[in-house]
Amino acid sequence: MDTQVSKSSTVHDLTSWFQEKLEQSDVHWEDEPLSYDGNTPYDIQFYRLQAEAAAFWQERYGYTPTPGQLMQGFFGAEYLRSRQRRLASRSWRDKIQTWCEQARGI
Repeated sequence: MDTQVSKSSTVHDLTSWFQEKLEQSDVHWEDEPLSYDGNTPYDIQFYRLQAEAAAFWQERYGYTPTPGQLMQGFFGAEYLRSRQRRLASRSWRDKIQTWCEQARGI
């Protein structure tokens, strides 16, 4: 049971850490073309932050999170960042109402 709590808190802490780092960055995945080569600025930032987080955790807490925990933390932070942007835009109800009015010619 203690292991589950520590894994969960590690992912939560990693998510918070990645959120802070991503807020400082001006690279967004929506701005990048899809790449199978893994060499876009977003991909490079991802690899850099993964290595930076692992080193930080090793230095501060004495262990390195698993690759799965690092992935969960990073993409959890990306999800929250994307969610904040989506919520800041118009609501879906407003969008549908505008579309219906345009379709009816109002």
